[in-house]
Amino acid sequence: MQRFKFHRGESGVFGEQHTRLVYDQYSLLPFINRVFSEENTFKVAHERSDVDRITLQNVLKSQYEGLKISPAVESAIESLSAPNTYTITTGHQLSVFTGPLYFVIKILHVIKLSKELNEKQGDIRFVPVFWMASEDHDFEEIATVSLFNQKLVWESEQKGAVGRFHIDAEFERLKAQFGDLFKTDHVEISELLKAYSGKTLAEATRGLVNELFGDHGLIVIDADNKDLKRKFLPLIEKELKTSFAEKAVEQMNLELTREGIDHQLKARDINLFYLDDQARIGIKRTEKGVSIPGVGEFDLETIIEVAREHPERFSPNVVLRPVYQETILPNVLYVGGGGEIAYWLQLKEVFKEAGIPYPLIQVRNSVMWIDAVTEKRIAKLDLALESLFRPENEIKNSYLQRHESEVLDDENIQNALKVLKDEILDFVVSVDKELERYAMAEGAKLDKQIQAITSKVVRAAKSKHDDAMNGISAIKTRLFPENELQERVVNFFQFCAAGNVEERLGQLYHFLDPFENDLIVIRES
Repeated sequence: MQRFKFHRGESGVFGEQHTRLVYDQYSLLPFINRVFSEENTFKVAHERSDVDRITLQNVLKSQYEGLKISPAVESAIESLSAPNTYTITTGHQLSVFTGPLYFVIKILHVIKLSKELNEKQGDIRFVPVFWMASEDHDFEEIATVSLFNQKLVWESEQKGAVGRFHIDAEFERLKAQFGDLFKTDHVEISELLKAYSGKTLAEATRGLVNELFGDHGLIVIDADNKDLKRKFLPLIEKELKTSFAEKAVEQMNLELTREGIDHQLKARDINLFYLDDQARIGIKRTEKGVSIPGVGEFDLETIIEVAREHPERFSPNVVLRPVYQETILPNVLYVGGGGEIAYWLQLKEVFKEAGIPYPLIQVRNSVMWIDAVTEKRIAKLDLALESLFRPENEIKNSYLQRHESEVLDDENIQNALKVLKDEILDFVVSVDKELERYAMAEGAKLDKQIQAITSKVVRAAKSKHDDAMNGISAIKTRLFPENELQERVVNFFQFCAAGNVEERLGQLYHFLDPFENDLIVIRES
């Protein structure tokens, strides 16, 4: 296997704001505290205010009960009680069987980054954390996985926070369908399926992620927890009383607009949901207090009393979730995708109003994995790596021009046509000036006729190269399924057809570089 790099900005598949977040955080300093760097990671750690480490540690120990815990995970959890231990965090929705490839990429990114930083200085320890988005309620977004050209779907009528979804017979059917795709009984796949179990999707996801990454010391946290929510209670109350987050986001949005920077988030008047086992309901402000559709109307004093007694019933939305994260974790860096990191630019003032330190932010590694079959097709067609990022039709036309140049090179025809048209026009005008418009119209018709002839020749040339054209289509489909980057659609297990999960994870880990900005291209031989 070989590793290549490709500048994200030159690939044509990343937007301008994405590349700016990756390559030029200095230009975004008004909206962040510091740019991401190795040096700044240690600076932020030394300046980071502390959190309730004992509660955090106790919750994690409780959540890991009954799981096979590696010595690395046990050590990481124990180290959290020490004031010189800090977290590097990434997070994701609870996608079935890890969902798109970048689920795995972002986790390996924080694992490798933590390891490399730990090798730099001995007085500070970093532990990688995976934050399960267990309170998210967009079930449709996480219920499907693409694997081996098939879509596996978990059908369920359950509602509310997906982490609380019960593992049912339909989920077990999905697991069996997943296992059957590997055709033969692979030990690693069997172990993963055993680990992917529990009473709820949150428990099952923790088991699967722990099975995949536990030996690296990755800590998996489910923040849908009463004890952790109690640590967030002062900010829940502040939001209910003052709507501080909406005002802070609006201020940042104005500043971003002045700088010509796009922003995604529109804050609500109350950036909290109300949680029960079958619903996650937006809380709305009213003249008398708040309204929770389907639950009731509350005056401010009553809803705050409910929050004090049952903080687990209150769930931060996308605006306050990062603040909640930084409230309960001794975190120095959050790693995410480009779109995910972009909305952090809107949150600096929210953190300031909350009195919570704003962490470093970093866009994760981005990876294109060219499997052996696709690599053979690329080699057979003699396609350059950079050409793969061009539109499919352009790649095909370029291929045909290289292999049918004598047929498709119509430059001489076009030049001869122009000379002929000019001579005809000059002759006609010399005979009768009034015929100039007529001659030009006839010349336009001639252009169309020549174009029709050229198009027919191109189609004929393409038919001679059907295999090549089909091969190019197959390559583009493999690397850009659904016209998206591969990592956003294809599942990691697509590369583990032989059941060699640990080997493939090791290869991906080897090629990642948490300090690399460019797109990483892995090419199998």
